Amino acid sequence: MSPSARKDIEYPEYSCPECGWNSAWEVVKCKNQGGSWQHFFMCNCGHRTNHYISKKLVERSSLLPREVQPVFPRHKCVVCGADGAEEHHWAPTHLFGDESDAWPKSFLCPKCHKRWHDRVTPNASTATKETLNKYGTHSSRASSLPQNQAMVGASLLATILVQTFPKA
Repeated sequence: MSPSARKDIEYPEYSCPECGWNSAWEVVKCKNQGGSWQHFFMCNCGHRTNHYISKKLVERSSLLPREVQPVFPRHKCVVCGADGAEEHHWAPTHLFGDESDAWPKSFLCPKCHKRWHDRVTPNASTATKETLNKYGTHSSRASSLPQNQAMVGASLLATILVQTFPKA
């Protein structure tokens, strides 16, 4: 590693809580459960810090961090089987409010997750703001929705799911 690369990144100034070394920190990368790369410090003994480093800073420093395995296994996408998926709420928050947490969830890779939201909730951020402005931010906002709007939302959701992700 070049001296300038080490200057760009602030290495921990504390000893490893596992082995006591203070100069054994290495920048490593790991694909998290959502399939995104995370960069952090790891000691020679294997202890991982919670001190994350931005990808841009690592790239700017010209480091080539080695890949380490995740502590927890990554989720698989239920649509395409890709390794590394993020939790997806099938009932959009802007339609179901806090009740969306009571509906099923599954895991989608970033590509399938984006595809779903592009087709199903293309205006979600705008709709969420409008819903929050109209019904408030409390957990009761979902129950404040007119009954017919909730029924239409559920019916629409079921139709969209079948059309977006047909069984092979």
